[in-house]
This record gives sequence, C-alpha cells and structure tokens, in this order.
Amino acid sequence: MKINNEKKPEAGNKLYENLFNNRDDFITIKLISDGLLAIKGNIARLLDDVCLLTKKNKFSSAHFLLTTANEEISKLYILLDMCRLDFKKYESVLRCLCRAFYDHVLKHSYIEIQRLNWGYDFSQIQEIWGNETRKWWASDAIESGEPDIPHDTYFSREMPLYVDYIEYDKKWHSPSNKKESYHFEEMFGQDALSISKQHLNIINTTDDMGLFLPQSLSILHSIFEKKYISNNINNDDLKNLYIKVNEKMNKDLDITVNLFETIIFSIPLYHFLT
Repeated sequence: MKINNEKKPEAGNKLYENLFNNRDDFITIKLISDGLLAIKGNIARLLDDVCLLTKKNKFSSAHFLLTTANEEISKLYILLDMCRLDFKKYESVLRCLCRAFYDHVLKHSYIEIQRLNWGYDFSQIQEIWGNETRKWWASDAIESGEPDIPHDTYFSREMPLYVDYIEYDKKWHSPSNKKESYHFEEMFGQDALSISKQHLNIINTTDDMGLFLPQSLSILHSIFEKKYISNNINNDDLKNLYIKVNEKMNKDLDITVNLFETIIFSIPLYHFLT
C-alpha cells in the first residue's frame, strides 16, 4: 500500500503566491481591492447573524460569531498593510502578512490595537503588541493558587463553542448562554456588539468614499511604499504621510475625501510581524 506523504500547502504561502508572485503591481492592488470589498460584505452578514442570535438569547454562539466578525475586520487592516509595502522589496514582510491573514492570535492583536486612539506612540504599541500576541500567561507562583491563563482567543473562540475539561476547576465546562451574555451587556454606554457595528459604519464610510477601489489604493501604495514604517517612526511623521495620500486622492481622482474618518487612517503593524 502506497502511503501519500504529500502535505497540504500552507495557506499563507498560497495567498502570497496568488496575490504577489509574478504579478503586476496594479493587478495585485486590484486583487486586494476585491478582497476588501468581499470581506466588508461578510462582516455585515456576520453582524446581522449576531443580532439575530442575541435577540434569541443565544449568547454563546453570538459571541463566537462576533469574534469571527472582528477577525474579518482585522483582515481588512492586514490587506491595507500589504498595500503600504513595496511589493518587490519586502517579500518576507508580505509573507508574514499573508500568514497573519489566517492566524487567530495575530488577527486578535490587529483589531485590539486598531481600536486604540492615536495617543500611543510606537514604543507603547510595540509593548501592547507583545502582550496581545502572548499565547500563554503562566502563573508566577504555584502557592498563589492562580491558574495559568491562555490567550484571549481561547475565551472568545473556544469556550463559547466547545465542551472542555478545565484542569483548574477540575470539571467539564460547557458553553453557557447565561455566562456569555455579559459580553453583550452595556458598559460605559456601549457593548461589544455596538463597538463592532460602529467599526462597520466606518468601513462603510470608507467604501462610500471609493477608498477600497484600485485607483484609491494605488495612491495609498505610491506614497507608503517609499517609507517602511518601523517602530521608530513618530505619530506626526506618520500623519504627514496620510496628509499626502489625502491630498493626492483629492487632486488625482478629482474627489473630496477625508481620509481621517476612514479605516485607511490606521496604524501600520506589519513591522511587528517580522
């Protein structure tokens, strides 16, 4: 009997090959544009499903789908990060972004940081990134009685969906609509679902301005590909790049856009993947 030792191609590598390998830059940008629009539609679909589930008090499944919607939002930022790079010069970084497209922990980190305000500098963002991507928080002292803590994705993707044996509690855990309902309770005037719906509104505004179209993305690419954004850039220099993008869009496309009200105006994170 012949044994098949072939392995399934790694998803991130396949995405890189499909988007960038032997591609003209504009073809790549067109593919990224198509991806942004497809993901935007899927975010709306998922959030509609979350709303239906919460109305029926199905909070466990709703929490899982809300987490999935947030990961789809993260994928928009990952694709936009690809647009900010020189496609020929930064193959290794682009490959990291393609892998992040399928990584739950990295997508979680993307959405958490993009929801911060611009009061953080890049040294602070680097520290936050390190914490958000840490997959395991070991208890420092056994005598403390505190359990080890897995990454947040365990609580947002696995606990709302699967039965598991919890070593610390010494018993089986089953998803509970009652326990998961707190994610949808209002705190400081908003809840987890309303935050994602507000994010979708900004995404829709971005699309309404035509900023997901290839001609708009090409302008973003033309400005940002000349400047690799590492952790030593300051916020003023980064904002100046966006001002240049905004001005060039208004001039070249003969439109009036305010980039700073859209998700295009976001924090490039690709350097932290390397």
